[in-house]
Amino acid sequence: MSMGDQDILPRRQALLGGLATLGGLTLAGCTPENPPTYGNILRVADNFTYQAQRLLLPRNALVREFDHADITSMPAIGTTNPGDPKEGAYNAAFGETYDRLRKGGFADWRLEVVGLVARPASIRWPT
Repeated sequence: MSMGDQDILPRRQALLGGLATLGGLTLAGCTPENPPTYGNILRVADNFTYQAQRLLLPRNALVREFDHADITSMPAIGTTNPGDPKEGAYNAAFGETYDRLRKGGFADWRLEVVGLVARPASIRWPT
């Protein structure tokens, strides 16, 4: 083995060293008037992690992400009534049941958790 081969760091050590240097340079650029908060530092780390995952893993390996154009400003709660035949969300099979539950403040509504679960349950609203 020649002297030149010993001078070359293994890739992993070089990558870790470069990341540590980048982190140090990032923090060194902070001014005393506006010190970083832990939230900002963690947000930078999260963004770096997401970018690394996108680069190294297939596109479908991550949870689906939405662009800003896909997000609507219209709230999704209470905007449709599946019991009203005039609305697009009308459901003929369950519309009458929904109207009855809504008029009663959903006091009779239950969510049944059954099937391949450790503890089947019946959850009511409001709790």
